[in-house]
Amino acid sequence: MKHYYHDSLAKRQSEAVSLKEAIGQLLESYQLRRKFQETNLISSWEKIIGKAIARRTTKIFIKKRVFYLELDSAPLKHELVMAKSRLLEMLNEELKEKIVDDIFFL
Repeated sequence: MKHYYHDSLAKRQSEAVSLKEAIGQLLESYQLRRKFQETNLISSWEKIIGKAIARRTTKIFIKKRVFYLELDSAPLKHELVMAKSRLLEMLNEELKEKIVDDIFFL
C-alpha cells in the first residue's frame, strides 16, 4: 500500500530545480534573458573599468549588441578608442558570454 504523500513528495523532489535554474527558465520563457544580461553588464561598468573612468562616463547603453559609451574627457575617450578591442573583451568576459559585438563612442 503506497501513501499518496510519499509519492507526491518524491515526485516534487525529482522535479525540483535550483533558484538559479528557475530564474533562467523564467527569463527564457519571457524572452528577457538578453535584456537582463545587458542591464547586468551596464551595472558592472565601474567594476570592469574602475572608479576613475566610471566617474568620467556620462552615458552608457546597449542597443542591437552595440555598447554605446559617452565620456566627458576627450583624452580619455581617445585612450579607450585605442584600447577598443581589449575593452570589448573585458565587457564580454564579465558575463562569460558574448553580449556585445562592438563599442561606439559618443
